Order: sequence, then structure tokens, then C-alpha cells
Amino acid sequence: METPQLTETILIRVKEGVAIKNDTPEMKAFQKLTDIVKSQDGFLRQYWGHQVEDDNIFVWSIDWKWKSDHDRLLESVDLKSTITAGLAELSDVKKHPPFITYTEFKSDPTAAYTAPVTEVAFVNMPAGYGEAEKYSMDNDMSHVGDEVKTVGKSWGSATGWIVETLPKDTEPTGEMVALLGVFGYASIDDHMRWRETPEHARIMVQMGVLAEKTGMSGTKAKILGGRSMFHVHFEGGK
Repeated sequence: METPQLTETILIRVKEGVAIKNDTPEMKAFQKLTDIVKSQDGFLRQYWGHQVEDDNIFVWSIDWKWKSDHDRLLESVDLKSTITAGLAELSDVKKHPPFITYTEFKSDPTAAYTAPVTEVAFVNMPAGYGEAEKYSMDNDMSHVGDEVKTVGKSWGSATGWIVETLPKDTEPTGEMVALLGVFGYASIDDHMRWRETPEHARIMVQMGVLAEKTGMSGTKAKILGGRSMFHVHFEGGK
């Protein structure tokens, strides 16, 4: 699989009673949006699903070959307005604006998204963090992917730095959404068993040291309800 240069992640709070799954009217409305996206030059893959912990939250992830391919879609007034109007059918976007991130994954995230269940985790950093903090995080946590796979039995994982977040004022003053990690498992139980291992405990200690050194913390976006990590049974692909 080709590693995308940019992954767009859109979270919306759906209207009461809306279920974007199976053959519901909402699913048919959403498929019109996915059809628009997959017809664009540079589109690679897309995945969607309701959050397990709060099924009022719907997650849509889109892999783009190049950032310029995504930008070209936004430059089309007609396409942008069609997608915006389509999301407004599913969510009260004025009351609950979509939470959107743009991530540059360091490796192909496909295996994580196509697993039966995916852990999605957002991390904050102090506003103005730079290359020194990124290097420290990348270097100190470089072994995590291997341990998640060999000990945690993950189907695959990927982490990447977030280059933009919308809206820009989702976080407390002095913080910004900085990092996204996705980890695929056969089941939520498998993920929970991994969290109970000594290897995972050691990683948590390392994360604590990194938090002291870099100021990282869990994302606090209102739409997440204080939950910076959650699970999704993603559908989709092409």
C-alpha cells in the first residue's frame, strides 16, 4: 500500500437518532460524499465509523497521495459547498463544528484502519513546539510500534505529526493538537490485554518521562468529551 502524504480526519457529532451505517438513509446521504471524494485525483483510501465509546461521534478518515490533491478539492467552491451541506444534514455543524486534523503519517496506516477495531489517540504539545521536541518524541518512542505488534498482537500501527487542526481554538491556551496514532487490533479485548502487560507498563513510564520533558498531554477537544483515546470499527477502503 502507498503511504499517504496527508491523512484528513473529520469528527462530527451526529444529530439525535442518526446512524451512518448499513442501509440507513443517513448512510446513503454520506455515500454521496464518499463518492465525491473518491473521484478526486490523488485520492487513495477512506474509512469511516461511529466511535465505540460514544456512537454520537462519527469519524471519517481520508488518505491523500499529496497535500496538493486535497487542496485542489477545497479550491472547488461547488465541491466544498456540497460536502459542507452534506455534513450539515448529518450534524448540527453550527452548534457542534467538525473537528478536523491533517496528519503526515511516518508509515502506511492502512493495516491499522482495516483491522476489526482501531484505537485512535490524539496527543497535545505546548504551542510553538519545534523540531527538538519532535525528534525527542520520535526517537524515544521509536520502539513502540514493534512492541505493539509483537507483544500487543496489533494488526498494524502508525503515528504522525499533525500539520493543521480545524477549528484552531479547540485546545486550552498554550496547547495544540500535535500527534495522531492509530493502532489496529482483532478486538477491544485484545487491546485491553495489551494494556495489562509489563511491556505496556514500561511504555507508560517512558511516556510519563516524555510528558515531563516535552509537555505533551491528551487532547482536550470538546467534541471528544475529555476522551483523547477511543475505538472505531472502521468500514471503507477504496
